[in-house]
Amino acid sequence: MPQLHPRRSLTDVLSPSNGALPAALVALHSVLTDADNPYRVIQWLQRSRTAQLLARIEGGRRDCDVKRSTSLLRSVIAAGSGWCMALIEYDEADAAAFQATRHLGDGALGAWREAITRYLDPQPGMRLLDLGCGTGSWSQAFQTWWPATDVLAVEPSPAMRDRAVVAPVLAGDAADIPAGDASIDAVWLSTVVHHIPDLPAAAREIRRVAKPGAPVFIRSAFPGRHEGINLCRFWPETITALNDNYPSVATIEAAFATSGFTTAGLEPVAQVSAPSLPEAATGLRREAHTLLQLINDDAYAKGLERLHAAARTATGPLIDVLDLLVLR
Repeated sequence: MPQLHPRRSLTDVLSPSNGALPAALVALHSVLTDADNPYRVIQWLQRSRTAQLLARIEGGRRDCDVKRSTSLLRSVIAAGSGWCMALIEYDEADAAAFQATRHLGDGALGAWREAITRYLDPQPGMRLLDLGCGTGSWSQAFQTWWPATDVLAVEPSPAMRDRAVVAPVLAGDAADIPAGDASIDAVWLSTVVHHIPDLPAAAREIRRVAKPGAPVFIRSAFPGRHEGINLCRFWPETITALNDNYPSVATIEAAFATSGFTTAGLEPVAQVSAPSLPEAATGLRREAHTLLQLINDDAYAKGLERLHAAARTATGPLIDVLDLLVLR
């Protein structure tokens, strides 16, 4: 069984003397500092929803860098206070990397448009919610595809909002969506669901703003469904990160069922992520990928070597397969 290796600075911040911390985080400090009983630490982490957020990065990862430690710590404290996003709190460097490398080309977008329209017939005047829109690439695509619709872009990260390619992008998150009751015709969450620690609360809020029967599209990688994801091919450690940190399809379905949602579809969608593997290798930015931020530096360096070695002989486009889960 793995042991936890919390940093001293982490336990100092979680000190019980900090009266502003939620009770769960005070308990977290107490258990993490009980170095004589690592089994108790593991057992408590498994039972505590809030503490699991911290364990996702800190558990068993001694070489986790300060940025990822403090970023997740802020997320845990926020979650304990009722905030509903995110696993990684994006800063300016993350937002810049995301903007530079995560906007898909027309070849990839077309496959997703086709998948979406199997469940949605966009009509003039419809309101589409892009929840956790990042720098707005999907909102931009929706506006291009369906110019007569109204796209509501919502993003909790100020750094992401500052770099958005659409305007306006409203501040908000899955616990507090800036939209009226029953005002949304479709909800889109792209590579966002793993940032939501309280899925039932998010489901309730989405149910509040969505019209009856409105589809909820969740584009994501899911545990146990990594075979078509190239990051997992070159960085096999990301498979464990995916399984440990991302909610499964069944977990999401169960959480949304508490608010009356049922599954309308689940399908893999193949996308052209880059024109070629060499181009993908040249443009890769670790900050733009949550899974790469959840592995240690040594694993990242070895995976980078594998990627560049493969790029020397690879031909053809780089194709990834992500899933689209649709709820109503």
